[in-house]
Amino acid sequence: MFTGEINVVEATGLAASAGFQPESIHVNSCVLNHLRREARVMRRLFAMCFGFGLGLAAMFMAFKVHVVKTDTDWHFVKKQETKFADFYVDVRKWDRDEWSRHPDFQKALVAAGKTELIPEAAPEDMLNEAMRHWDTAKRVLEAARQ
Repeated sequence: MFTGEINVVEATGLAASAGFQPESIHVNSCVLNHLRREARVMRRLFAMCFGFGLGLAAMFMAFKVHVVKTDTDWHFVKKQETKFADFYVDVRKWDRDEWSRHPDFQKALVAAGKTELIPEAAPEDMLNEAMRHWDTAKRVLEAARQ
């Protein structure tokens, strides 16, 4: 086993004694450069595949889970339907109108047992809702009489 240093002249002599011509040493360095280039390509290819895999996992999670940010905590709620909508939901400043625009999200919270995240309707909201239904029913009855 060789453990010392060797210079180019000695390497050429050793190569010649082994039956290699000095030109073959140059070819071998070309082969080494080619292998280095291939190693760089393989590292880049691995990084690209890793990025694709990470993106695939993120998209799978986006279709399956609601990520909910509240004032105090983060919650992960399983979606009821496979949709891309409402992947990240920050409910800290939502009002009743915003909650009413996301019925699928509300159903998912109820199914997951996280009803404490849904604000309760104020009594005046319930009264306004009842009055609106009353007005609608009254208009329908008047239209039916005519």
